[in-house]
Amino acid sequence: MTSLSVQRALLPPRGLLRTLVSRVLHRVPPTPRAASPYSTHLPVLVGLATELPVRNVLEFGAGRFSTLTFLDRSAFPDVERVDSFDTDPAWRDEVLALANHDSRLTITLVDGPMHQAAASLPFEEYDLVLVDDSADEASRTATIGTVARCRSNRNVIVVHDYEMERYRQASSIIPNRFTFHAYNPYTGVCWESAPLSASRLRSMARQLQRYAEQLEPTDRAAWVEIWRGR
Repeated sequence: MTSLSVQRALLPPRGLLRTLVSRVLHRVPPTPRAASPYSTHLPVLVGLATELPVRNVLEFGAGRFSTLTFLDRSAFPDVERVDSFDTDPAWRDEVLALANHDSRLTITLVDGPMHQAAASLPFEEYDLVLVDDSADEASRTATIGTVARCRSNRNVIVVHDYEMERYRQASSIIPNRFTFHAYNPYTGVCWESAPLSASRLRSMARQLQRYAEQLEPTDRAAWVEIWRGR
């Protein structure tokens, strides 16, 4: 029979044991993937516009749910400029048409890796930066890494599909990070000196979780009403 002293010796250190127990007790089960996975960042974007002034937007990867939301004055009343970068000419033309060729929108075609284009951009001119580009994980990871290194301390950076470990690692040099997981894919928000706080984001997350089972993330009008009316 194993002696009591040997049994104790086989246990992990007390601090490690507490950490392991805490991880088990606080583990959040994964949220089921949304029926419309390309839209799950929309409620977060609309909520952020109520937390800070957003006039100039930089977007990597034009999108039906992001670009059109930025241009919606009921959701983003202060937006004056949306600079979007994409690699697909047909998709660029489709988004421009959906936006009715709004004069505030510019979509620049990138011929080559997105992260190389990102490295030369004036990040200090933008309030909000969205990273939702590329068809593969490695390419978007490279874009996130470049944005994290080249960012201005005033930027609020939003990353879609933030459940991906490589995306979280690529953004880890940004001092403040928060994950919204009411909808899957998750949405990450990263910032340094922007007028944003973790406590306000936690409040947003609770509100989002409250309505997530009732609303689709695509319902922009409903989310505008929720965030603007709270």
